[in-house]
Amino acid sequence: MKILKLFMFVLWFFLTGPTVAADQYKNFRVAPSVTTSIYRVDSSVKVKISEVGKKERYQVLTFDTESTLHLAVADYAFNGTKGFSVWYLDEGMGKDTISMVFLFSLKQHRFVEIRPACGDDFVNLQIDNVRRELVSTYYERNEAVLCRTKSKTLSPQ
Repeated sequence: MKILKLFMFVLWFFLTGPTVAADQYKNFRVAPSVTTSIYRVDSSVKVKISEVGKKERYQVLTFDTESTLHLAVADYAFNGTKGFSVWYLDEGMGKDTISMVFLFSLKQHRFVEIRPACGDDFVNLQIDNVRRELVSTYYERNEAVLCRTKSKTLSPQ
């Protein structure tokens, strides 16, 4: 019986693989009355928003990539509220990370994607808590240039 249980566990582990990792599912508090669960499924992310006194809301975010998606939770707006990012390795050389950052909009009661101050995406995103800015890379005439997105520009509409 113990051998059968061990075999079933090993079989389950290899079928689900390392995708049961911590970056597949995240649960976090956005505001005192708002909690969120995000779950990665293939090339999309499912978002469940629970607000006290309101019906649960759902969002499905789809990404046009064949790379594996990863989830991260942080205070991207430097205001004490958490948001999340979805990132993946670029499909070219696979050396850069492409990140999309989402912050919760209290007006719209959903997550809204924020954009960097320069370039189209947050490439190789870093959070600078001292300067309160998101640092990323963009390319100008095939040259890598640093982009600094200040916290005051990071409010969702």
